[in-house]
Amino acid sequence: SYEWRAAAYAELAKLALVIGEERRAADYAAKLLAEQPGDLDALGVRLVIARRRGDAALRAAALRAIDEVDPLSPLARFERLLAGGARDPGATLLHALKGEMPEQQLFELASWYLGCGERDAALRLLVGVGEHPEALYWRALLEPEQAAGLRARADALSPVRVLPFRPEILDAIAAAQAGAPTIWQRSWYLALGQWHAGN
Repeated sequence: SYEWRAAAYAELAKLALVIGEERRAADYAAKLLAEQPGDLDALGVRLVIARRRGDAALRAAALRAIDEVDPLSPLARFERLLAGGARDPGATLLHALKGEMPEQQLFELASWYLGCGERDAALRLLVGVGEHPEALYWRALLEPEQAAGLRARADALSPVRVLPFRPEILDAIAAAQAGAPTIWQRSWYLALGQWHAGN
């Protein structure tokens, strides 16, 4: 069916980016855009390819297309910050976002970038979130050489308004919990995640 094919093209394009096959990623993105001209995953893949290649024309076209579909796209805003050489693009984006719990948009975007093999972009987003338990636990999983310090900082923070539900963050908290099962905050966060999942 159309829905399954579109979802498959989106995931195949991102997986191709993970293994460094930009041409294949571009092909899958083109197939998806032929069926769904405004698909944000496909346009995002094109944007990542443009940044990796340093292709200004492709970048500009992808940004224009994203702006037509979603003028407030955090992905487009973040890519503009990266291209502009922002010192801390994640924090800049976080402060530009309006609404309750704006860090959740950065977590979503970090997850998307990791799905495309863009670890550095994801880390820049998580660093931009700052002193937030979910961001610190996730960073600890991505930066094992700094894991102990990041986890200690996360454990020292208040759990108020911390509602982990993303599988990537729960995996990071579970990894932290495995190394120190007596730290109550980690158990609490994992329990919240289980509750969210309906378990």
